[in-house]
Formats: sequence, structure tokens, C-alpha cells
Amino acid sequence: MQEVPYEVCELWYKEYDKNENIVIHHLEDYKKVSQELYDILKPQDINTLITGPLELDGKYIGFWGVDNPPEDELDDISAIITLLTYTMSIMIRYRDSVNEITRISMYDQLSGVFNRHMLDKRNAELRGCSSVAVLMCDINGLKKMNDTKGHAAGDELIINCAKSLSKAFGKDNVYRVGG
Repeated sequence: MQEVPYEVCELWYKEYDKNENIVIHHLEDYKKVSQELYDILKPQDINTLITGPLELDGKYIGFWGVDNPPEDELDDISAIITLLTYTMSIMIRYRDSVNEITRISMYDQLSGVFNRHMLDKRNAELRGCSSVAVLMCDINGLKKMNDTKGHAAGDELIINCAKSLSKAFGKDNVYRVGG
């Protein structure tokens, strides 16, 4: 299906709350349920349809399905979609977790620039290069800032330094190795 507006999807999301899947046996009969959706499906030559919700953390994030399945197999395909919908939700959650773990392993949580792990990785990649330049900086007065104005002020100083260095050298070239 193509170009299904969100407003139409809302109808399906409400239907998913009542049933696991939406099964359209005959598009002409579905015209009574939603003229708007009928008007979208008819030009695409969709006559039968099964859709199932994609859900993540209790929220619908989309749907998927099969258009024009054989009518005598609608119940079997609906059961398969229910199983695969659960599997797809797990896969999406796994993908998001892997992305988050990867992000955490690469970036300094406070400043948002690369961390020591990424610097070590980058150094390994650059071994054997004929010339490499490295500039190391220290934030003067950070301990005094933390002691006199608190760690929130010190954190702000670190963040501002990281922003300045990123602006000067490009974010892909800045690493925080201390702290």
C-alpha cells in the first residue's frame, strides 16, 4: 500500500485495539467501514487485505500486512502475521538496543564527543600512517570550578570546551579521554 495518510491509519489503530489484525475479505464490503480508506485501496487494485500492528512499548509505530492474499487463506495468513508481528517487534527492540549500546560505547555521555574507546580504535586504524597530528588539551581550573561552584558548573565547562573543540576541529576529531 502506498500513500496512506496518518488520519486513515488512526482508524486502523483503533481497530487493532479491538482485534489483533484487520482482515478485509472484500474491499467492497469495507467501503461501509471507511470510504476514505476504500478510496486509497481501490486504485491500487487491492481487493483483500490483512494488516497487523507494529507495536513498541505499548505504542503503535506502524503496521504491515499482505495485500490481495487468496481469500481461502486469510485466516492462516492472519495467524502468521500475528506471529511475525511479535517477532518483528522483538527485532525492532533488539535493533534499538544494539544502536543504543553502540552509541554508549562510542560517545562520552557528558560532552557528546567520542570517548577513550573510540580514540584507541582510531589510533589502531592510523597505525602505519606516515604522518598524524594529535592535539591534547586540559581544562585549566576544572577542579577549582567543581570545588567552588559545584559539579554542575564543572560539567557545563566540559560541555562548552567540547563544543568549542568540535567547532574548531570537527566533531569527528574530538575525543574526551579524562573524567
